Amino acid sequence: DFNVERVVDRTQTEGYKSLQAKIQQAEALPSSDYTTASYRRLTSAISSARSVLNSASSTDSDYSSAVSSINSAISSLVYRLKELIDSASDYTASLYTDSSFAALTSAIRAAQAVLDRSSATASDRAAQVKALNSAINNLVKLTDLQELSGLVDQASQYRADDLSEDSFKALSDAIETAKDVL
Repeated sequence: DFNVERVVDRTQTEGYKSLQAKIQQAEALPSSDYTTASYRRLTSAISSARSVLNSASSTDSDYSSAVSSINSAISSLVYRLKELIDSASDYTASLYTDSSFAALTSAIRAAQAVLDRSSATASDRAAQVKALNSAINNLVKLTDLQELSGLVDQASQYRADDLSEDSFKALSDAIETAKDVL
């Protein structure tokens, strides 16, 4: 009577291979695409999964549980673009010029379309983050226009004989440019 114990290389089990593949998939996700907090949850799940992968005593059940944890972290990832869209949607139209707010609204729609498109790439999302940030930065508050209007009124009181010819020309050009904005 002989007792032959079969030794199984754990690295050759389906559970091990599945966890290894899931870790590789998760590590391929670019951190720049996601919010810091949501990506931190993913890196924590990856770290825990690596511990399971490297433990000689891990079972198929442990591997399966680690895969589930990574899947959960992946499904909980929040795109930076989504966070920015939500933030940009909080701006109030009545506080900004019609044209600058229309540009923001258009940028929000374009960003949402990219976010909703399953085939969108990281560079597509990054371009929309840039465009949305630009629209936010280019919002013109109505109070800024009121201030500009006051400055135009003030500057318009100067006469040609109050300033040098070059200074008066520069002031007149600036007044015309400001009136175009108003």
